[in-house]
Amino acid sequence: LLSGSPTLNEALQRANADARFLICYISKGGKKSDAIAIPNLLSPDAVKVMNRKPLGKKQSGDTASYYVWICSEENNSKDTEGAMKRLGVKPPTSRSKGASSSSKKKKSAKGAVAPILAIVHPSSAVDSSGKLRVVPRVLAQHHCRPPPSSPETLIAWMTSIRKRHLREYARLQHARKEMELLRERSEGYASSMKEDKAREEKEERELQLKREEEERELKRKAELEERRKALLEGLPEEPEAGITEGIMTIALRFGDGKRDQRRFVAGGRSVNDVVHWMD
Repeated sequence: LLSGSPTLNEALQRANADARFLICYISKGGKKSDAIAIPNLLSPDAVKVMNRKPLGKKQSGDTASYYVWICSEENNSKDTEGAMKRLGVKPPTSRSKGASSSSKKKKSAKGAVAPILAIVHPSSAVDSSGKLRVVPRVLAQHHCRPPPSSPETLIAWMTSIRKRHLREYARLQHARKEMELLRERSEGYASSMKEDKAREEKEERELQLKREEEERELKRKAELEERRKALLEGLPEEPEAGITEGIMTIALRFGDGKRDQRRFVAGGRSVNDVVHWMD
């Protein structure tokens, strides 16, 4: 039994997705018929048969045979009329030909209309827009005068329909496998696209960080060069080589082994000049 009070369209889609036939019971307000049919539909023996594998040992998956959808006119007459129109079914008419006018009036009265009990094949079709949709096809409709009077009678009816339409079950199961494969491929493609996008975003972030780091390094070097230029311009002229009195020579050895030296005038500013030259 489909739970959650789904619409007929939802029930058909669920049956199609799970490769099951759909047993539709549409009540037309006949409480006496409902009291017979609904308990039989929900009986443990009937449910057990509904959950059997339709193809028996030949079936590889765990797909069952039937879902049950029940709709009552007392709860929503609009739903029952819409369901009848979608399925293309009508309440079964009386088999008696010589019915009197009084009996016809009784049959047309509310509560005397027979319910609809039908087994539906939820086949798939592509509409004009290219989208896949479920198209219901009624395989059998019970006369419901009266409805199946016992679970055994209902089970016999369901079993005969199942055996008569094994090819339709096989097609549903094949279509289900194809949809599962398509879904797996689509999910794999979506996952791959997501991973590619994440990788591209990561590479872009890393590239952006690298660019920002390079810009900072260039800016640091430019600022350092400007500072050195300003410090060199601020140094006093180096004394001529012939002058020795009051002159000191500073020699430096760098980490890479290079050496440099400069002559300074010994005096009050000499220390700062040496520091600026070293810098």
